[in-house]
Amino acid sequence: MAREGLKAGYWYYLRVLWLEDGLTQKQLSDRTNVAENTTAVMINGMVADGLVERRQQLGDRRKQNIVLTERGRELETRLMHHATSINGLASADIPADEVAICLSVLARVSRNLAAELRLRTEAGACED
Repeated sequence: MAREGLKAGYWYYLRVLWLEDGLTQKQLSDRTNVAENTTAVMINGMVADGLVERRQQLGDRRKQNIVLTERGRELETRLMHHATSINGLASADIPADEVAICLSVLARVSRNLAAELRLRTEAGACED
């Protein structure tokens, strides 16, 4: 990302948008597990850097979709091979089944923490 003159934090958002372009800010925040206010700041930066643009939804003009620009799309072909290479280095000499178990466990840990955060947030909202 640094070679492209971009913030490292953009990576998470770009990865999600390369898979699901046109998400709302809320959906993007949920997919990256990042607070909405932080996501808003990152999107503003990505708009300024020409990676994404905001488009109003046709059915609900209050909502905006975050859509990759041509530049944002082009970064996928330039950057993904680096991620693949880094993942290969990180998992060298680790059997594929063990990597799969590790990823499965980490995904469940993430889901558990997200569920607990939702519960605590809802409980806090009820206390007000």
